[in-house]
Amino acid sequence: MIKIGILGVGTVGASVANILESNADILEARSGKEIVVKTGVVKNLNKDRGVNIALTDNPEDVVNDPEIDIVVELMGGVEEPYALVKKALENGKAVVTANKALLAYHRYELQEIAGDLPLMYEASTAGGIPIIGALRNGLAA
Repeated sequence: MIKIGILGVGTVGASVANILESNADILEARSGKEIVVKTGVVKNLNKDRGVNIALTDNPEDVVNDPEIDIVVELMGGVEEPYALVKKALENGKAVVTANKALLAYHRYELQEIAGDLPLMYEASTAGGIPIIGALRNGLAA
């Protein structure tokens, strides 16, 4: 089983969670493993996100969770996402981000930290849907 954590369950993050859930059978058939979103991070736990996943307002719950294999960063901004992505990579997690600013400032450093771990960022230049393609294609390889 592959478990995913999403940093930033806003409009895009909720769509990613719902797409992963609705395409779970396809993803499992292609990857050979069950893929589930374990936890999503939000700023306001009282706001309905329209997702069927556990939510937290503490991003450390995702990047430090030993059960999470892939972290999807959809927060926006630079410094907080940088610290969290860096920690996720240091904790051995693959990372997918759609954050252009983060990559503009820290891409090379994050790639160096990642080493052989996947650090995927196609969605930062082509909208949110490529996140799913990156996950799907990366997991099926």
